[in-house]
Amino acid sequence: MTITRRITALTAIAVGALSLFPISTAQAAEPTPSCWYNVDNDTMGCFDASLDPHEQIERATGTQLVAVPTGAQSRSAATAAASAATYLLATGWDATGRTGASVSYFTTNPAICTGLIHSFPNLGTWSNRFESFEAYNGCEGYLFDGVNYGGTEFGPLTVSNNLGTFSNRAESMSIEG
Repeated sequence: MTITRRITALTAIAVGALSLFPISTAQAAEPTPSCWYNVDNDTMGCFDASLDPHEQIERATGTQLVAVPTGAQSRSAATAAASAATYLLATGWDATGRTGASVSYFTTNPAICTGLIHSFPNLGTWSNRFESFEAYNGCEGYLFDGVNYGGTEFGPLTVSNNLGTFSNRAESMSIEG
């Protein structure tokens, strides 16, 4: 038997043996984590998506997280919070209904979104993943289907359980008040 035939035979045996014990997709794939992003110092931390994102931000910052859904009373409620606080700007989820893995953007600046624009010219690993979205503390979100705010703009958004035709399209974002 030639060396080529031996290698071919051994390869066939190895492939056959591996097929006896298939690895399911669930076993092979790592779970998608949720993340937080600190807009003050451009740092990101990620954690198991089954954990509460608000608790994870509080653990990471050591301060109370203020997360009042954007609405008529949100800005006044947010500014009445403790002086040593972290303010949630917005969260995007990779599933409808504000479920699944998420990324939450926050600041410690008490101005939150008043007179400020928080800009994210490239969502990186979160590009083309948002399927639902919520803004907090008087902020509104604007999503763009191109990096550097190019392409189509979608917004202003305060809360959306389903981004519809804009699902999985956002590549850049601005959050403002």
